[in-house]
Amino acid sequence: MQRTQRKMTQQITSRLKTTPEAPPWSTLSAFWAIVVAFLTILIGSTIALALLGDTQSENFVKLAGWTLGAILTMIFVAMTYRRTAESRQAMRLTGTGSSLLMALLPGVLIAIVLDTISRIVSSGSTLSEAVLNLPEVIPLFEQSAASNMRILSVVFLVFAQPIAEELVFRGVALPAFRSSFGAWSGLAFSSFVYAVLHFLAYPPAGQDITLLWYALVVPLLAGLVFGVVRIVTDSTRAAILAHSAFGATMIVMVFLTVG
Repeated sequence: MQRTQRKMTQQITSRLKTTPEAPPWSTLSAFWAIVVAFLTILIGSTIALALLGDTQSENFVKLAGWTLGAILTMIFVAMTYRRTAESRQAMRLTGTGSSLLMALLPGVLIAIVLDTISRIVSSGSTLSEAVLNLPEVIPLFEQSAASNMRILSVVFLVFAQPIAEELVFRGVALPAFRSSFGAWSGLAFSSFVYAVLHFLAYPPAGQDITLLWYALVVPLLAGLVFGVVRIVTDSTRAAILAHSAFGATMIVMVFLTVG
């Protein structure tokens, strides 16, 4: 048993420290994908505001815009990075690289760990007012929130956001950054850029310094975990599943907290 665990640890460490071959797209192209991911959020938000601004609540319009932006991001990735067999292979979307449970488990665990740390950051509460004021979870606990808003929030957090973000950051950017900047540096840098994009695209609702933890540090740490999943399993699909599990677990914890 110990020998098996030691061998597994060695395999994981070896994959993490090994600099991969460059994907068929450049590092500049990876940066461009990140820029486009941000722009699609702005475009989606603008379209949602124009179409729904007069008939729906502000939070519903935000969610609709973010969801539309995620869909536009998926379309962009499909049109740009899956046109050739070589690119499709490099995206690593054909399997999880492990069992379904092993792909989902890291997302659940990181959500629980970050929630535990958040109790310390927010002076002992399970989920402080800071995290409950984050735009992405507001519709889940508002008393006035309509069921369609809550459904859209779940769709965004569990499906649209994980797929779009993992395609860009773990499918496109991570292999390019690791091949250019080094195995560890590339992982750290891609996670940092991921956190910055989160902070800019989904800004915290307020000035409380605690919000920086939820809006910047939590995405940074989660991004590191999703990156490790992508590297260890050699599968972007596994990273998507981990991210989806993370979002689903956060939703469950919000409901448990606010009833």
